[in-house]
Amino acid sequence: LFQGNLFIMLGAMTSAPGKLDDRAIFYKHDDSNFYPALSYLIGQSLALIPQMLIDVLLFGTCVYWMVGFVATAQGFLLYLALFFSFNFTMGQCFGLLSSVAPNKSVVQA
Repeated sequence: LFQGNLFIMLGAMTSAPGKLDDRAIFYKHDDSNFYPALSYLIGQSLALIPQMLIDVLLFGTCVYWMVGFVATAQGFLLYLALFFSFNFTMGQCFGLLSSVAPNKSVVQA
């Protein structure tokens, strides 16, 4: 389980420099009053959900059955839901870190 969560965390960490590069585009759009910051945040979060679902379904299914958890639908769906929430949370945490960090080396440290 720890290795699975670590894999998700490292995957979220690799996306942080890209979010740092997107920050310049956001500042340009914000200065031009294209859209409010909350709309940008919600849009970015919702756009990542399909990819996260695929990651969780593929990786989580393999991990669940290889570890040998209880073979019930309720346990499996609960595991996938918790795995998805952890994946989403890590993505948002590294997004927050990349929004306040001054450069890429600080984000990846």
